[in-house]
Amino acid sequence: MIKFVIITAASLFGLYIFMLALLYLLQEKLLFSPVKLPEDYKFSFTYTYTETWFKTENNGRINALYFRKPDPKGIVIYHHGNAGNLQGWANIAENFLQYNYDVFIYDYRQFGKSTGYFNEENLLNDALILSNKVAEEYKGKKIIVYGRSLGSAMALYASKTVNPDLIILETPFYDLPDVALAHYPLVPVFLLRYNLPNHKYLAFSKCPVIIFHGDKDDLVPLSSAKKLAEVDKLRTEFHVIPSGKHNGLRHSEIYKSVLDKILR
Repeated sequence: MIKFVIITAASLFGLYIFMLALLYLLQEKLLFSPVKLPEDYKFSFTYTYTETWFKTENNGRINALYFRKPDPKGIVIYHHGNAGNLQGWANIAENFLQYNYDVFIYDYRQFGKSTGYFNEENLLNDALILSNKVAEEYKGKKIIVYGRSLGSAMALYASKTVNPDLIILETPFYDLPDVALAHYPLVPVFLLRYNLPNHKYLAFSKCPVIIFHGDKDDLVPLSSAKKLAEVDKLRTEFHVIPSGKHNGLRHSEIYKSVLDKILR
């Protein structure tokens, strides 16, 4: 009996170690779901756009889109989520164009047409380089940095040098280990190759921060966003969307009302 228990325990432990090794090796596939596009792909949107390319450090070649108004109030620099590409994400431009703001949105490396080695350092540095170049064009106008889910880290990190007038975060997290523990409580966080500590990046800026999060978000727990909001309560405005999930918050009345108030 004792021998059986020992063998069973050893087998379970071996299986646990195997699963940890699998999670370590495949974590990029679990965290990110990019959809590639051929370089000659023609985007299709309701609004007129300009396509451009940026060369960044470590052989990054980043594909981006501008949506412009004749005499804009400013620019919204948008950092999107962990899946898809610009063809899907750039439809958010209408949210800001209607308030007379230009919109800049780009694809991370390995997303859409963008290329280059993908890791945390390159992800953050690209966001910083692109945001700085765009902000330089809009001196004297209002600069809004927007981060959606994964993009919340890039938005906050970019604020290190961009000095935005406002930061908007939709479904953000405290850091990635906090999210990982909610889904995989038995996985040691030191196995994560991605950290993205938003709670540290929040200190890079001094401007107001607005957070939107759904109370039914099954990907990034509401508790993670709340913990982030509590890092700097004085300048953080936290809006919980009742019955809101990870996607679709921009269609809620609360989201529309707050956006109308701050952009009008």
